[in-house]
Amino acid sequence: MLRPLFLLVFLLANSSAFAYFYDGNKLVVEMREFEKAERSDPRTNYQSSSQYIGFVVGVHDAIATTLCSSGDISVRQVTTIVAKYLNERPEEWNKPAFQLVSRALWQAFPCKSTSPPKSNENKSRNPKP
Repeated sequence: MLRPLFLLVFLLANSSAFAYFYDGNKLVVEMREFEKAERSDPRTNYQSSSQYIGFVVGVHDAIATTLCSSGDISVRQVTTIVAKYLNERPEEWNKPAFQLVSRALWQAFPCKSTSPPKSNENKSRNPKP
């Protein structure tokens, strides 16, 4: 009984550790291969390109309920949005890859607030003559 429990804890600990140590620098290496594939570069490492696509799509699927988009979003659209975000922010590449992909997608597909605008309390307290 104790052995299966130990194995489960070990596997869960290692999987979350991998996710954290998979940072933007590693994701960018794979993103460069994705960009080569988009240009039909014959020197493309398609395995790395596929790993980039898989990671980005996996993050998208994990946070899809927090995104507000109109219509269907294609895999190409999602991966290109994330690539643009990463190319514009090299200073953030040291952050966890999941965090970077999430931010890129939340920025591209923000949800608008449905609550009414807050009234300005100062106006009601100090009306102008």
